[in-house]
Amino acid sequence: VFAPKGAIRREDFPSVPFPQPHGAAGPLWTSAWPTCSESAAWFVEGGRSLAFYGELYNADALRRQLDTADDISLPELLMRAYERWSLDFVGRLDGLFALALHDGERLHLYRDASGARNLYYSSEPSAQIAFSTQLDTLLHLPGVTKGVARRSIHEYLRFLEIAAPNTLYEGVFALQAGQLLSWRGGECSLRSVAAGTGDIPAPPGFEEALDMLQGLLQESIESRLKGADKPAAFLSGGVDSSLICALAAHIRPDMTAITVGFEGHPYDETPVARRVAGHLGVRHEVLRFSRQEHVQAFEAFAGGAEQPMGDPAAPSTLLVFERCRERFDVNLDGSGADESMGTMPPRHVRIAVEYAALLPARLRRGIVGAMRHLPGVAGYT
Repeated sequence: VFAPKGAIRREDFPSVPFPQPHGAAGPLWTSAWPTCSESAAWFVEGGRSLAFYGELYNADALRRQLDTADDISLPELLMRAYERWSLDFVGRLDGLFALALHDGERLHLYRDASGARNLYYSSEPSAQIAFSTQLDTLLHLPGVTKGVARRSIHEYLRFLEIAAPNTLYEGVFALQAGQLLSWRGGECSLRSVAAGTGDIPAPPGFEEALDMLQGLLQESIESRLKGADKPAAFLSGGVDSSLICALAAHIRPDMTAITVGFEGHPYDETPVARRVAGHLGVRHEVLRFSRQEHVQAFEAFAGGAEQPMGDPAAPSTLLVFERCRERFDVNLDGSGADESMGTMPPRHVRIAVEYAALLPARLRRGIVGAMRHLPGVAGYT
């Protein structure tokens, strides 16, 4: 919690579900603690401080660019990057993370462009701003109220999920991927930060663009496999996962391709994935889960999910991640590639097209025209 006017005291923080803040006094009260696989760090220097949570893949490259010692801590390294490049330094970071930077009367929050790590905030009342990577933790912070947002219920029933910047709760927001929030004196400003240094020239043609894309993918996969003892990659047999496996197999021929199979299911992708793995010459494992395991995973997911989400693949995804976590130290996953390239329509559009396509075209046009005149329904068209 950042409260410059001193409205927050240590005793205002509950003893559960998180440790007492590291700061002995305001205006910034912060705690950072790691999970089983994530790094969490806190650094203070004069009137500035930085909290980091997640993973950073290009720390060595940053140390070389900034000419720092090899053993400099990660948060201090990020502070040196802030001194060199100001707030644009976040665009130079390659990883899965969220960070908070306090400088004088300003607080800056950033969530990396992948969106793999959450960062929530609430600036009500206006004299302070509370933030956390866990939604439940945020709701326990001083000054944060817990009231359900009706528009979010509407959004979930319509899209089967609640997307940033909205959350299930009124006055509580999720920072969008690749977005930088700056807060001072009750005023918030948001801007998107472009990833990269901006010094990569545009390719002159299509073939050059393909070569550049392959090089960037190769570099990205290589950085994530660095130091891995038991690497693996998820393989569905589709374009995205097959491409990742192909590039990863070139770097680490000892990797294992993992596929989730469904007995007798029309969506079983095992045969295609098996052929891809055979072509690449990598070890291939097929994981199949029972109905009881899916039921237990659904209950675990529902109990641990921060917000409602109607993705039918969630139980299987949770099961395969848990199984792989026990045996591998790095797992590559191509989920979200279609959305990143702008080629996957939103889920509600896909559902609407799937069922609406069964109706005659003239009838579809008539229904759409009628819906535009119905209060509360027009937005669906």
